[in-house]
Amino acid sequence: MEETKPWYQSVGTWGGIVTVVLGLLSAVSVAHVGGISLEALGQEKATLVELLMSAATLAAGAVALYGRVRAKARVTLKSNGITPGQV
Repeated sequence: MEETKPWYQSVGTWGGIVTVVLGLLSAVSVAHVGGISLEALGQEKATLVELLMSAATLAAGAVALYGRVRAKARVTLKSNGITPGQV
């Protein structure tokens, strides 16, 4: 694996970022989705929104894993080709 690519071109990196963001949103118990208050939706719909957030987190984690497994190039932090181990 001698090829390198910037971090922002990595499917695994983006899957990880989305997983972390969704996990944080879930951890702080997001009270609004867009401009809609979850309390105004009623219990059933609020539960549905929570279920969808969990499913999206699972999907993002799966994308991160898939991206790492199919990777053909090392991810670099800078555009000059320096890998994290070389910094």
